[in-house]
Amino acid sequence: MNLSDFFDSDLLTSTIRVATPVLLAALGGLLTMRAGIYNIALEGQMISGSFAAIAVTAWTGNLYLGILGGILAGTLTSALLALAVLKFNANDIVASIAINLLAVGLTGFLLQTIFDVRGTYRPEGMHGLPAIDIPWVENIPIIGPAISGQTLLVYVALGLVAFTHVLLYRTPLGLAIRAVGEKPDAARTAGVSPILVRATAVLYSGVLCGLAGAHLSLGYASEFTVGMTAGRGFTGFSAAIFGQLQPWGTLAASLVFGLAEALGLRMQLSDLALPPDIVEMVPYVLAIVAISITCAIRMWRLGSTRRREVPE
Repeated sequence: MNLSDFFDSDLLTSTIRVATPVLLAALGGLLTMRAGIYNIALEGQMISGSFAAIAVTAWTGNLYLGILGGILAGTLTSALLALAVLKFNANDIVASIAINLLAVGLTGFLLQTIFDVRGTYRPEGMHGLPAIDIPWVENIPIIGPAISGQTLLVYVALGLVAFTHVLLYRTPLGLAIRAVGEKPDAARTAGVSPILVRATAVLYSGVLCGLAGAHLSLGYASEFTVGMTAGRGFTGFSAAIFGQLQPWGTLAASLVFGLAEALGLRMQLSDLALPPDIVEMVPYVLAIVAISITCAIRMWRLGSTRRREVPE
């Protein structure tokens, strides 16, 4: 087995496609963490979006209405988190775990109740989102063929990186989000409502996770499977932390995780004598390593800052 069998333009194409749902979830998690809420419910928001996207597409026959359905479901799921945390003062991590469990159980129940199937549902005659060829891009060496020929939601995800950067650093809302996350009392004194700002950030994460779920069921697999998010919400949370809660850093981290998953999929299809369980755990091991490195860097920086502040 040669390295060229693994590292080629198809691998880069797969990396971008696989990284898209992770990136979308990570951008949503980034904004909520900047607002001071640890949103681990990205997984539940994403799987709600996946189910709603495939269900609406099955009922209407329109993929783009399915995307809107996914966005709505993700937003409604995030609204539950906002209600629990901001209205009833629930712990954000505990509430997130509860929502994840609720979303997995509810989508499985609705799949059997509405469509009378278990496990996997693929509408008859289902075709996923079409690939979009960009003539002037596909001629760029190496990266051109990988970027061109992706689905609409891949390009939306890449555009949302720039949008999130502008939102966070060039708008009054972004300033309010950063202020609420860092100094909520000072923000409140300045006339900013921490509850309103945090609710907006959580709902924004629901929109992005709904898009991520729609990508999984309409642009990635063209079907819905119970638990099909397979930890991508948690990976997105890890990518946001690994990217230092910066949009462009989060993009880079998401691509790293996407590369790990794409390599794992390729190894499974190769003749390497590796157990499937070992291959499947690679992205999760990478997430643990990434978070550990990030925490170590933060602790080192904090220690350096404190040493500089101590007078000699």
